[in-house]
Amino acid sequence: MVFSIKTFLVTFLVFLFSAHLVFAQNPSVTSSPKTTFEAFWPMTAGKTVDDSLYFLKIWKETLRGIIVFGNPQKAEYAVYLGTKRILEADKLFNDGKKELADKTLDKALEQFNIAEKNISVVKTSNRTLGPNIATMKPRLDNLLILLPSIPSDKMGELLQKVKNLQMNI
Repeated sequence: MVFSIKTFLVTFLVFLFSAHLVFAQNPSVTSSPKTTFEAFWPMTAGKTVDDSLYFLKIWKETLRGIIVFGNPQKAEYAVYLGTKRILEADKLFNDGKKELADKTLDKALEQFNIAEKNISVVKTSNRTLGPNIATMKPRLDNLLILLPSIPSDKMGELLQKVKNLQMNI
């Protein structure tokens, strides 16, 4: 039996369309994420402070930060890094490492302070954040959903900082 290109294309399109229907989300389900994977994909915690190679991750992030130019881009990168630290802290809390998680949350707060300073510079110079808002806003929205589920005394301060960032962008 010989398949023609037309038969192949029709079969492929039917398969592709049916897969879309099977894996389509139910529109009646709320849009709030259920896991950090769903909320922040493709971001994951990756290495955490208790991993022996964590210093390489921090080194790589520091090098990247050096080549980021412009206050809007620096603010976006700081929100990215703050989000990474929150994901790491969540993983550490889930692993029962509360002390390390709290230290990681302090690092997240530092990043959000850097983002706040850069946003302030942009706003005072009457510039806009431009397309950087499109990546910062969903991250901040998802952080507002995730943060209350993390059992830490630092949540009040972090939630307030994320809300302030969200209002300022």
